[in-house]
Amino acid sequence: MKTRGKFLILGISSVIAFFCLAGMFYNRVAAREDAYKELKVFVDILKRVDDDYVEKPDLSKAMEGAMKGMVEALDPYGAFLSREKLAAIEPRKDSAPAVIGVELSKRGGLAYVITTIPDGAAARAGIRAGDYIDAVDDKSVAESSVFEVEDKLRGEPGSQVSLSVIRTSVTEPLTIKVTRELPQYPPVEIKMLDAATGYIHIYHWAVGTSGQVREAIKQMTRSGGSKLVLDLRNSGGGDFTEALAAANLFINHGVLAYRKFHEGEPEPIAAKADADATSFPMVVLVDFTTAGPAEVIAGAILDSKRGELVGEKTFGFASKQKLFTLRNGSALVLSVEKFLTPSQKSIQDETPKLAGIKPTVVYPDARQKNNRLLDSYLDDADGRSEAYRKVMQQIEKEQLDKAIEVLNRPPEVKKAA
Repeated sequence: MKTRGKFLILGISSVIAFFCLAGMFYNRVAAREDAYKELKVFVDILKRVDDDYVEKPDLSKAMEGAMKGMVEALDPYGAFLSREKLAAIEPRKDSAPAVIGVELSKRGGLAYVITTIPDGAAARAGIRAGDYIDAVDDKSVAESSVFEVEDKLRGEPGSQVSLSVIRTSVTEPLTIKVTRELPQYPPVEIKMLDAATGYIHIYHWAVGTSGQVREAIKQMTRSGGSKLVLDLRNSGGGDFTEALAAANLFINHGVLAYRKFHEGEPEPIAAKADADATSFPMVVLVDFTTAGPAEVIAGAILDSKRGELVGEKTFGFASKQKLFTLRNGSALVLSVEKFLTPSQKSIQDETPKLAGIKPTVVYPDARQKNNRLLDSYLDDADGRSEAYRKVMQQIEKEQLDKAIEVLNRPPEVKKAA
């Protein structure tokens, strides 16, 4: 075994021994015994690679790959950043403020578009919710973390970025060029659908959004409103605190959500009495572009039986991330907090089928929606199908009509639904 390899493996073995002793001291060995066994296997693998691999191995590079894989296997939002990558990313946070206007997750090893900012740069260029980003400026981002892809998409206002986009309705990847711009989210949309029914659409949970919702409720009350449709479609990011503050305007007692940390039982977030809180009958519109803070408020309304959810299953993202700088200059991005619904249902799950919140009234069902979109796919070779846009607009209108129908049902019919 080479001298350098011996020292590296000896160092790793020492770390394992230290954690084992520390675990004994804190009575945690039983809980972590399996993890330590796997670490020992990892050391065995390093020894075998160093002794027998056909080429001279770069063990530092192999270790970096192993750490990246470990962190990113936890959930779609984790990342391991080498010292070099972190040094390249950090200065860009302030010097490259422009974005393309998407909320991202990760599925199947690729960056996945949860939502686009309405009329934002990405939306205007033809990027859609449900698209996968395969490459940025001709450089593959397959297996890159969400954190890294978001960095590659940032740049100077007015600069252009070329994306290779995989879309399930198109046989070949699409090349879509997007001009970066400073993020501009639409304000909370407020209107009266009829003399009695108010409508609030929240696209992003920026600081101050809950205040806009408060003013919207007051405005509807002055206008004679007595019931409400809360639209959380295409609402994929922002501040969880703002969503919880808004939830308190519809739920003034009980639990709004639970927060789950590394240790201990989930902590309840209690509703507080609020003079501006409304008791209007309400229905919430959700779909696959409903994510993050919007899912937390949707879960609060559903579990508290404050209103029904109409539409499609939500995306399934409800966690906060934190960047930890390590002593060698590298860094970790880890999910450090998750939100659960009042019934302690986990919104976020590593299995997409188990993630998200299912509405009480599903419309349309997945098969019906796919059949309606099928014809539009034939006209989608360049990814800019006008037929697709029209079908989606019609579905969104029908979902709103369904929400109004549910809202206007007699109470006994609602209970039976």
